[in-house]
Amino acid sequence: NVTTISEYAFAYCEALTKLDFHSQVTFATQSMRMCVNLKTLILRSNTLCVCSSLDAFWSSISYIYVPKALIEDYKVQTNFANFVNKFRALEDYTVDGTIMGELDETKI
Repeated sequence: NVTTISEYAFAYCEALTKLDFHSQVTFATQSMRMCVNLKTLILRSNTLCVCSSLDAFWSSISYIYVPKALIEDYKVQTNFANFVNKFRALEDYTVDGTIMGELDETKI
């Protein structure tokens, strides 16, 4: 039930490959700096999480899973702008990374 990820909290954490948050989270500046192996970020909250700056995530995130109803809201949220093509519906998330159902390319 973490609600705030402070500056440099996970900085340079090369072992980190996936983060899964169940509550609304605020990400501070450079909280995920150089997490070079972080591929999956899961934000399960039905309320938008907050990214306090564009440089909160200096990582190689492949996908950010959020509730389907919030995908478009995340895409226009200012500090998630660098990740608009990485959002996926949480409802389509599978542990092994396969896609469930049809992938709507117009929503990517």
